[in-house]
Amino acid sequence: MSTLLRQAVDRTAEELTRRSTHPHALLVVQHGRIIAERRWAPWDTDEPMLVYSVSKTFTSAAVGLAVADGAFGYQDTLAELWPEAAEGAGPRARSIRVRDALAMAGGHSAEQATALAEELAWTRHPDGLATARAFLAAEPEHRPGSFFAYNNLSTWMLAEVVRRTTGTDVWTLLTSRVLEPLGIGGPPWDRDAQGHPLGFSGLHLRPSELARFATLLLDDGVWQGERLLPSQWIREHRRIQVSTAGEGFPDWERGYGWQVWMSRHGYRLDGAFGQFALILPQARAVVVSTNETADCAQPVLDTIWAHLVPVLEAGAAAVPEVSEPDLRTLQVPVVAGRLDRSRIRTGTLQEGDRLTLTPTGDRWQLEWRRPSGEQHTIAVGHGRWLHSHLVTAEGEIELAASAGERDGVLEIRIAVTTTPHTLVLNWSADRLSQHWFIEPLTPGGLFSQFRLSAGR
Repeated sequence: MSTLLRQAVDRTAEELTRRSTHPHALLVVQHGRIIAERRWAPWDTDEPMLVYSVSKTFTSAAVGLAVADGAFGYQDTLAELWPEAAEGAGPRARSIRVRDALAMAGGHSAEQATALAEELAWTRHPDGLATARAFLAAEPEHRPGSFFAYNNLSTWMLAEVVRRTTGTDVWTLLTSRVLEPLGIGGPPWDRDAQGHPLGFSGLHLRPSELARFATLLLDDGVWQGERLLPSQWIREHRRIQVSTAGEGFPDWERGYGWQVWMSRHGYRLDGAFGQFALILPQARAVVVSTNETADCAQPVLDTIWAHLVPVLEAGAAAVPEVSEPDLRTLQVPVVAGRLDRSRIRTGTLQEGDRLTLTPTGDRWQLEWRRPSGEQHTIAVGHGRWLHSHLVTAEGEIELAASAGERDGVLEIRIAVTTTPHTLVLNWSADRLSQHWFIEPLTPGGLFSQFRLSAGR
């Protein structure tokens, strides 16, 4: 690895930290090899982590496999493929094609998409047919294929069409045909109330696994000489299918493909709060960046474009000599403050959870009793992060916690290291409260952030 590239990676990591994007991982692949990686503890456990809407690109790839197998075509309409759901659908809704849904161009306005999601609470709805009927009963305000509006329900419909026409859900299809050959296996994927993969979100991947999939896309769907993804889907998914002018930020206004965003450099898989896999054909490179940043993650991309991409592009022509990748672990700041070894605290959150915090030597032990009666123990470090693995009725949660007391207020930060998110508890003499540093898209408290076991 050249000195210039090492310096560029370090500058990128430093700038991401300075700009408060709260980075968790930065991984750089060029010419098919990992050349550099930065991980920020406590997100350095190599547990599969929620990548939010990066999941959409995987669903898109599953659609490509199903089309290549002859299950349906890109020109087929959702109404044709799911006729029971089309009862009550108007002419525009009946004309939404698979390719329109892939491009977020079903014709529904952003307001319609939001209203549908809020009205249906569809990920928890036990009747998928009712959800699909509601989607198609909402007559699009615009002609399908002509107008972009981000719509999670559209991606869910695609995942359901794959399942209905192939008899195999997107997780199973991708695992056997693509992920296992990549050495990824069957990653956890959150399910809806019917037990089917969400499609639009919920996939959990390690940074190295996401980099492998992105490298497959960079290499035209071919891995170690074997074609894993159909050439037609590869060609179509990464070209502009619909304009996104007016989306408000430079890298969100360059057009949308089939469940990917075009960028000032290449294109990207894009998940909420700064989960990115950047595919950079001119540099023959892939960059994975995971963060805990606010709704606009433009600063993450600006930083990578400014510091890292120019050096990668300069080295695109020459395949470097084989060497060990430059791997380093950095540190998310722990909570500052003192440890009171004499005091046991008890308190109740507004939601009814009962907490007891006991100092034990140079740490605390947090007993968390849920309203259901389920109880868990969380290790909390002083001046360091301590990890805990919880098994709940819903799934698993990987945590790291750190705490300190200042001015009579104890602050406990609990990083859910299988998500991008951090829960903050503030405990004063008369009040115990909680808030998320960045509110997760899955509603609820700490225990709503569970991850299904691999293979579920």
